[in-house]
Amino acid sequence: MKAIHKKLAGLLILQLVIASGLYWQQQQGTNFESQPLANIVVDTLDKVLISDGNASVELIKSDEGQWQLPELNNISANSTQLLDRIDMLNKIKLSWPVATTSSSHKRFEVSEDQFERRIQLFQSDNNVVDLFIGTSPGFRKVHVRKAGDAEVYSVELNAFDFNVEHSEWLDKKMLTLSTIDRVKTDGFELTKNDDQWSFAGTEQLVDQEKVDKLVTNLQALSITGVADNTLDLSDSAAMGVTISSRGNEWLYQAFSKDDKYYLKRNDIDLIFTITKLLYDQFAQANVSHLAKVTEETLEQELKDGA
Repeated sequence: MKAIHKKLAGLLILQLVIASGLYWQQQQGTNFESQPLANIVVDTLDKVLISDGNASVELIKSDEGQWQLPELNNISANSTQLLDRIDMLNKIKLSWPVATTSSSHKRFEVSEDQFERRIQLFQSDNNVVDLFIGTSPGFRKVHVRKAGDAEVYSVELNAFDFNVEHSEWLDKKMLTLSTIDRVKTDGFELTKNDDQWSFAGTEQLVDQEKVDKLVTNLQALSITGVADNTLDLSDSAAMGVTISSRGNEWLYQAFSKDDKYYLKRNDIDLIFTITKLLYDQFAQANVSHLAKVTEETLEQELKDGA
């Protein structure tokens, strides 16, 4: 009987130990879950540096508060996208670490010299956030480590959201215009009066629908990226269109080379890549396409073709 009592007492003690351990672990997990990966005060940031170990992209906030890409002549970065990515980091909560020793860092690819991404956020040249993103244990999950810490965590994040390609951070709408007042080429000049377009210096009528479509597409002009700085377009014919908006004027030149399409603007020392659809809009900026077809012009075309 005493032996049975001893066994029961032993089992009871074992259960209490297990229960205590589970309770302690649960409490520790709860404490970890309340800890954010990073406390980022977005408005105080002035530089972001993202690297994959081979390539990197740097984003700098200008004195006017606009995010720019210094390696691309300080052209506009996609601020909305950048702030969205920083918000992702701010929302991450840490649970129980998957590893707590420095010897695990290379295995999870979160070491100083081996990582998928390194994300560094700066405030007045001070590195306020420094994260190593490593291997992926599952869909939209990565291992992450804060620089200076030994602990490695599994968090919900995608390394591809922090691309090191400059074109991925480019503001694709940077050339978009709120309005267009005048469109000019070597062959014609379109001016606007009371929401109606007309050819300057000629009685020839315009097809308002076609002109409106052209102007709308030029106004909403969107680029797809930046071409390699070694690209030579000297052997490609340029289609030039001068566009005026609210007292400002720019010369746009569209090019086609090897089934790819490019755009230059006179005030920016870069060549942008564009879609064929946008290139075709520049190709349609001519009188034969934009002029209104009347019976008189049809008769004249028949006579000229006879």
